[in-house]
Amino acid sequence: MQNPIAIDEDATIYFALHESGPNPLIYTLSAINASGQVKWRFPIVSPSPLTRSTTISGIAIAGDRLYLTCWDGKVYCLSKSGDLKWTYQTSDILGNGVRAEPITDVENNVYFVDGDFGLTALSAEGIVKWRMTSPSFTDAAPALGANSVLYVPLQNGTKLAAISDPVAKRRVAELLNSQPNRYTLEQNYPNPFNPETEIRFQLPESSLVTMRIFNVRGQEIRTLVNAQYEAGYHSVRWDGKDGGGRPAASGIYLYQMQVGNFSEVKKMSLVP
Repeated sequence: MQNPIAIDEDATIYFALHESGPNPLIYTLSAINASGQVKWRFPIVSPSPLTRSTTISGIAIAGDRLYLTCWDGKVYCLSKSGDLKWTYQTSDILGNGVRAEPITDVENNVYFVDGDFGLTALSAEGIVKWRMTSPSFTDAAPALGANSVLYVPLQNGTKLAAISDPVAKRRVAELLNSQPNRYTLEQNYPNPFNPETEIRFQLPESSLVTMRIFNVRGQEIRTLVNAQYEAGYHSVRWDGKDGGGRPAASGIYLYQMQVGNFSEVKKMSLVP
């Protein structure tokens, strides 16, 4: 794999190299000025040789920030002085990490596609603004075009064109002017989670939606939704509490969406 490299407006070069191995696995991001002098180095260390590689897959520059994506599913935000600002860990359920470069916009938001077929938008503070999943996504990098249009490569060779709307924090798909053609209950995100998680669903027509949480014994913990929704893309959040406002115990829970004759159940995990 080619080592990622980026250059800022001050002609500082940022690049990642494998320093040593295989125990421990250490990758270092280095900053070199225009005279060839090392300004700083930032090591990223895998805790053991049994973990997947911490290889840096991409570097993006946004304002005074550097964003690094890694094969182990982590996203790092550093200052241009080499100070760590925050780290974000993708769910990485499929174990594919983030293998393509991230992209950024004028508001310093960062976008990347992870190995769980998810397109994620993070704010400059490392907060998830939205996440869209599709089995058609590849692990290739998205691109940002004019008027904040995101282009995402799909497996069939086409590209999904979607408008980023970080101010409204809306999902990409909502702005495609496309209508869902079937009822869909998506996997919650994040999962596992603590203390809260988001559940998304799609409706092809205006419908009365009921969303309930159950424990593994089939006992109802809480009714999240029992309301009329318009056709389109929607989401609800569970704060990890039961119907009485008490924190639920850690463990496996089921969530069920009921719309007329349609019913679907998925699992989620609340961790300590």
